[in-house]
Amino acid sequence: MPVYEGGERVADERWSAAVSEQHGRVRIATPQHYRGRLTWQRSERHRMVCWSGDEEGVRRAPQDVRRDPRGTFSLFAAVRGRGRVEQGGRRVDLARGTMVLCPADRATALWHGAGFAAVALVVPEASVLGRWSPVGRPATALDRGAGVGRVAFELLRTLWGERAALTEREFDTVCERAVDLVCLAAAGARDAGSGHGAAVSASVRRFVEEHADDPALDGPAVAAALGWSQRYVQTVLHDEGTTPTALIREVRLERARARLEQGTTTSIARIAAECGFASPGAFSTAFRRRFGLRPVDVRRTSAPARAVSVRPR
Repeated sequence: MPVYEGGERVADERWSAAVSEQHGRVRIATPQHYRGRLTWQRSERHRMVCWSGDEEGVRRAPQDVRRDPRGTFSLFAAVRGRGRVEQGGRRVDLARGTMVLCPADRATALWHGAGFAAVALVVPEASVLGRWSPVGRPATALDRGAGVGRVAFELLRTLWGERAALTEREFDTVCERAVDLVCLAAAGARDAGSGHGAAVSASVRRFVEEHADDPALDGPAVAAALGWSQRYVQTVLHDEGTTPTALIREVRLERARARLEQGTTTSIARIAAECGFASPGAFSTAFRRRFGLRPVDVRRTSAPARAVSVRPR
């Protein structure tokens, strides 16, 4: 079983690398003479990590997400000590028995005190997306005091204790059952916040409006800039009947049509470029599919009537 014990100096690079390998690129602040311990077991699809150590602060900033996207969710189950997770404006205090589900590709801050220990189950985003909708909420706390949450917690604790006795296939099967229970508990979490998807959608739309003239703007760029995973942005917009690509195209086309209807003398090719289209041809094709007219037709229809002067005889 892989084991790593932290070093004896501040910001030990090996400790930071070991944590980053398991959870994605992070930055760690530790006191002097820090001691920590990581043990883990993993298959092709899942991994379980036991994390314990002295007081420390761990931060996964937006730039860390962009440099090292993971496409995973992590379920943290605290087994000893106290800590907290902050993500997307939400804070969850950690104590023995607390469980919190976090998307890895979202800016996150974690702090824990001395003597803290937790077990983390890291699973592919797809495993969660197929079971829990809407998804991607930041730092969703789960109730392990009773019901499904308690069953999920006990299963995680048992899985960690029996991991060495399981084949890879058995390990994956039990991890999937744990994900079933976790998502069932998450769907009933009282603190989920039903308006969160709408807030994310509004943020995405506002960002697209502000950057639609950038030809390089696409779905992954929007998600990275806002600190969300690409899959979550797709899910939120799908619930509203659109996609990142369709939203960006719609904003650009509406902006271009407004320019044409103003009767401006700017060339159509330049309007296309200023509205973010890669070429005049691509713009004309998309415009005609959307509005049933060519850009030049809109310009002709919107052209101001010319004044005709009549010379008296």
